[in-house]
Amino acid sequence: MTIRLTDGARETIAGEHDAAAERIDALAASLPTAVDGGLGEGHLLAIVAAVAATSGDIAIINAVTRDQVNEIGADFGTAESEVAANFNGLAGVVQ
Repeated sequence: MTIRLTDGARETIAGEHDAAAERIDALAASLPTAVDGGLGEGHLLAIVAAVAATSGDIAIINAVTRDQVNEIGADFGTAESEVAANFNGLAGVVQ
C-alpha cells in the first residue's frame, strides 16, 4: 500500500489550516470586553475570556498542523523519489 500526498492535496489541507488560524485570530480580537449580563455578567465575561484563551491555542494548533502537513508532503515526495531512483537503479542491474 502506498500513501501519496499530492502537491494539490498538501496545498489544500495546509491552506485550510492556515485560513482557520487566521480566522480564529481575527475573531478573537473582536470578542466583547463588556456584556450586559446582569447578575451573570461576571460569569459571562469569564466564559468570553476562556474562549479567547482557547482560541489562541486552537489557532496555534492549526498553524503547527499547516507546517506539519507541508513537511509531510515534502518528505513523502522525497521518499517516493528516492525509492523510484533505487528501483530505477536496480532495473539496470537486474535484467
